[in-house]
Amino acid sequence: MCQGTTGPVDVATGIITPGAYLRLRREAARMGIRQVAAELAALPFAVMWPGPAEIARLAARIGAAEDDTEPFTLAEAELLQHAFRFDWSVYAQLIDLHADPASDGTLPVPQICRSCGCSWHDPCVRSGAPCAWTDHNAELCTACAHRPAPSPGLHLAGASGEGAPA
Repeated sequence: MCQGTTGPVDVATGIITPGAYLRLRREAARMGIRQVAAELAALPFAVMWPGPAEIARLAARIGAAEDDTEPFTLAEAELLQHAFRFDWSVYAQLIDLHADPASDGTLPVPQICRSCGCSWHDPCVRSGAPCAWTDHNAELCTACAHRPAPSPGLHLAGASGEGAPA
């Protein structure tokens, strides 16, 4: 896990971990880890045949990144976008925030929905319209506001309520 973390949130900062962010976005895309691995292995520019062993290896790598035991490099994260949508810049910010716990709040914290992981530049789209931040809870987008919270204690810093994920 990232240094000083337990679960999806860094206990020292209260900020979602990079791996938890990717997991939220993968789950919002309704994809399993093996499904993502199979899609990555089948990319036209993949350097190996997408057999069961390669898919299992990729699935293990994705699991390690989501568990924050071995975060993706930015180049690996860029490839991951071929399987499901997420905001690459949010992932990069989370990597930076967790790599430098001594930043004392000087690095910007992205606003992320605690339920689906959407952000300002990667909103949910329901009925053809992008979501926004709810007025009553700045940690949830309007698409997730009616859903129950994912797990107790999942608190995302940076949800100041400013702006909307449009």
